Amino acid sequence: MNEFTNITEIIKDCISNDIFIAFTMVTAIYFSIRMIFPQFRLFPQAIKALSDSSDDDKGISPFQAFMTALGSRVGVGNVAGVATAIATGGPGAIAWIWVFGLFGSAVAIVEAMLGQVFKIKDGDEYLGGPAFYISRGLKNKKIAIPVAYAFAICSIIGLGILMPGVQSNTVVNSITQGFNTDKNVTVVVTSIIIAIVIWGGIKRISKFESIFTPIKCIGYLAFAIVVIIYYSEYIGIVFQAILSSAVGFHPLFGGIVGSAVNMGVRRGLFSTDVGYGPGGTFGAAARCDHPVKQGLLQGVSVLLSTLVICTATALVILLSGCCEIIDPSTGSVVYPGNEFSGGIVAGAGWVQAGLNTCPVLHGWAPQILAAMIAIFATGAIVGYYYVIETNVRFVMHGASKRAMNVVKCIFIFTLIFSTIVDSSATWNLVDVGLGILGWINFISLFILSPIAIKIMKDYSHDLRHGIKPKFDPKRYGIEDETGAWGA
Repeated sequence: MNEFTNITEIIKDCISNDIFIAFTMVTAIYFSIRMIFPQFRLFPQAIKALSDSSDDDKGISPFQAFMTALGSRVGVGNVAGVATAIATGGPGAIAWIWVFGLFGSAVAIVEAMLGQVFKIKDGDEYLGGPAFYISRGLKNKKIAIPVAYAFAICSIIGLGILMPGVQSNTVVNSITQGFNTDKNVTVVVTSIIIAIVIWGGIKRISKFESIFTPIKCIGYLAFAIVVIIYYSEYIGIVFQAILSSAVGFHPLFGGIVGSAVNMGVRRGLFSTDVGYGPGGTFGAAARCDHPVKQGLLQGVSVLLSTLVICTATALVILLSGCCEIIDPSTGSVVYPGNEFSGGIVAGAGWVQAGLNTCPVLHGWAPQILAAMIAIFATGAIVGYYYVIETNVRFVMHGASKRAMNVVKCIFIFTLIFSTIVDSSATWNLVDVGLGILGWINFISLFILSPIAIKIMKDYSHDLRHGIKPKFDPKRYGIEDETGAWGA
């Protein structure tokens, strides 16, 4: 298994390297500036769009699409991912997760906008995402079609094989340790629950997310706040450490500032789903009267994921001191942690230990987090599946029920297999999956950005002049062959 881990490390360094990390940040900053920071400027419009929760026979409601995306974004990356960022990037990695969230939300807006603009209607559902806007949006079809198919296939492999492992691995380990259950029983029960949800299609997935996403977010924050209040006298010190070490000024963590930037952006990517397609796919599934509205909702989900959930995790870990920080360049221990975190591998275990240091939660913290992790990861996994199904239907130009059942079975088998793979390998596979999908999608977003920027500009113009924005694809030279934007 160590040999497999080493192989994944080599592949990760080739694909998801520092150049890719820099490219993602440049893209995020570029979109934010070109669209005049819509994630902040149009925040009230996003909240207004969120209130439109009316269901529709065609597609899902904007609220359900938002909850499906948020349910997918708020997963293990917001818990175990934050812990691994701190492990080798120190407290400063959290600041860079914030930076990526603030700018990366603009990328999420563009992804969802283009997903909506180039969506198609298939029966009573809407399908869209990177494969669709690449194939339909790029002018040179000799390049666009092969690239779109390549992305769809990579998305199926990435989200179906490379990336779900870290979710299933963490949920099984957390439940096994938290409730002292048999691992094999946990794997079977978890797989059955996920199977029941995904066999119901996007309608059942969106309803599942609409119910459990608020529960998991509010529940997790409630327990984190208990710890934060208990250690409230140290909040100022922790925030000072986060900000100073992010720019290399902290006396203890300043030497690993490079790793703080790298790990912060990497885990920011994973904890938000930004840049590799899911947001565009979820956004396209909704029926709405303007692409910008769904884009703004996706931007809000990124801000909630990074600025709220990731911050809560970081504060639990850092305030309690339940972590061990290592300089990745030398392997030396920069911060040894405390007696509560000794011997615990970086991940959800640090959060469990942090919760357990609080007297109010002591003794049942493992069960609390295990339950939260189970809901977190299940939401992310079913979200992954919907993206896979959408891309399978793109590649096969629609797929029979029998074919989709085969896809579902393979997906469930992959989740089961992932529980026996080394956790280091699963995180490497996450970075590989992000890198492959990210390179294709970010470049495509750059090429298609004039369309998104023009649509955003027109939307803002209409708002300023008191006109209700209404999207007409013909206005932008876009054909609507399937009637996705019909009455």
